[in-house]
Amino acid sequence: MNAGAAVDFHRLCRMLSPFSQTGEVAAALPGPAGWQPLIAMADRQYVLSELYPVLRHHGLLDQVPDDAREMLEACFDVVVGRNADLRAQIGEITGLLAGLGIVPVWLKGAVYLTEPGWTGIGRIMGDLDFWVPDLDRQRATLDTLERCGYRGYDDSDERIWRGLHHYGPRYNPDKPAQVEIHRHIVRPAVAGLLPDGPALAAVVRRDWQGMTIAHLCHDDRIMHSLVQCTVMSTPRLRQGRPRLMKYLDLARLMAAGGGGPALPPAILARIGQPRWRRIMARFLTFAAQDLGFDNPLETDRWFLKRIERVFACGGRLPRHLQLWELVRRRLLGLNF
Repeated sequence: MNAGAAVDFHRLCRMLSPFSQTGEVAAALPGPAGWQPLIAMADRQYVLSELYPVLRHHGLLDQVPDDAREMLEACFDVVVGRNADLRAQIGEITGLLAGLGIVPVWLKGAVYLTEPGWTGIGRIMGDLDFWVPDLDRQRATLDTLERCGYRGYDDSDERIWRGLHHYGPRYNPDKPAQVEIHRHIVRPAVAGLLPDGPALAAVVRRDWQGMTIAHLCHDDRIMHSLVQCTVMSTPRLRQGRPRLMKYLDLARLMAAGGGGPALPPAILARIGQPRWRRIMARFLTFAAQDLGFDNPLETDRWFLKRIERVFACGGRLPRHLQLWELVRRRLLGLNF
């Protein structure tokens, strides 16, 4: 990775942001020789399968070289096919737990797969997350999944998961994805941004495939996604190593239903608190530059320079800067 990779990354952001107009996407398209490095960058950022539907939406597929267009379409089709299998897995788990009187609160990418436009996104799903707020029901859920063939990984010690917001991953070799059962929505250290109680009171329940399915309300989904992009990805963000797939999740949620590039006022009030403000300002500085977000917090130009330097250094901070970050965090008493 080098300075040219930074150009590809910024180009990719502009192409995929839901806040980009067709003219902006067209202006970001590379020349014929630029598609190979752009595709490599999209692959590293786990957004390769999202290029085809976006270019199709903007009517720009005819500006993509034939071989690249065919590859992007094939990649998109593979991911949509896998997501169809994941939808079936979501339905199966929801049905199993319904027999116990449990309605799991599906989280993050899983919710996309229960919405009408799921075939048009092309989002890659690594696992399926859901939240069961009650301890007894969590235990019943774990027991039920175990009886249905879900197991923890052999090298996973459940003791290391006890203080975390979810149990160790469970997998079934006959199913497409592992699942993570959440004790809480987010880590206890950052729960002030998205506490369980108010979120549970605002949970949305709706009918899906003849079953009741649940997920966080829209503003809480935005807050959860923002937490994933920032305080639950602190090392990557602090080191200037962006996670575009996560950032696009947030952008899509903000844009859903005609929403604009500004975060909801209630969320802005929370992230503006002193404990969270600096890391949120860094993220919104980047998101304003590359994804078209509004940034009502201070602009961190130093952070933008760090992103460029990380790309130039091969994708990681130089060792001496990593050590300085560790010392600085300890001196400031930062624990997230």
